[in-house]
Amino acid sequence: MPRNRSGLPIALLALAAIAQSGCFLLDPRVGPEADFDADPHTGRAPLEVQFTDRSDSGTSPITERTWSFGDGSTSSELNPLHLYPAAGSYTVSLRLRTKDGTDLEERAAFIVVAPGVRAAAEFQAAPRSGEKPLSVQFTDQSTPGTGTITSWSWSFGDGQTSTAKDPVHVYQSDGTYDVSLTVQSPAGTATTTKSDYIVVSSAPAAAFTGSPRSGFTPLSVQFIDQSTAGSSPITSWAWSFGDGGASAVQSPSH
Repeated sequence: MPRNRSGLPIALLALAAIAQSGCFLLDPRVGPEADFDADPHTGRAPLEVQFTDRSDSGTSPITERTWSFGDGSTSSELNPLHLYPAAGSYTVSLRLRTKDGTDLEERAAFIVVAPGVRAAAEFQAAPRSGEKPLSVQFTDQSTPGTGTITSWSWSFGDGQTSTAKDPVHVYQSDGTYDVSLTVQSPAGTATTTKSDYIVVSSAPAAAFTGSPRSGFTPLSVQFIDQSTAGSSPITSWAWSFGDGGASAVQSPSH
């Protein structure tokens, strides 16, 4: 190292001169500067937001990155995608750390989420009436509102249920049935119920006896109706005796 006549290193004399003049050496190290953006800033719940880190790392690489989304969730990703499921106004912050320092950028009410629109439950069925066993095709006609419908819950009125979107159900017994559908979406649930929507009937079963069943002509036979009515009363009878004769009486003699 070069020395002056006093024997001191020239570099040390330069530092001493700077100190005596009141000047200070600048530290070349620069800490990070946090900055970020998001898209979108507003919308209806559930709202998916893409965050973008636009920070300057300074003179050394970023070693730690912490996002806080204002709803209790955090991330250490560079450009995180975050879902806000509920309405609200959210403060977002980004904290950076390098070996040369730290920085925090916090923005109040940066993301504003409006309440979502709930789904509206609706359906149709075909056929809506007939004899048992009655196979009915149910068709979901619900509107999803904000987001998409994630589940379906059917109640067919006979104790049976389904979670299919468009189920087929077989009614095994006579009756009049209320049907309901509940749908779930990110904004909540919705239910619709249709009273007396499905009517299931059974046909009458014709049966009879006759006495006597044989004999000499002229043979008088007493016929007895033994039919079962099904789901509604029998309103008419039509007998054909096989010899061209007929009757509309319930239990005729021929």
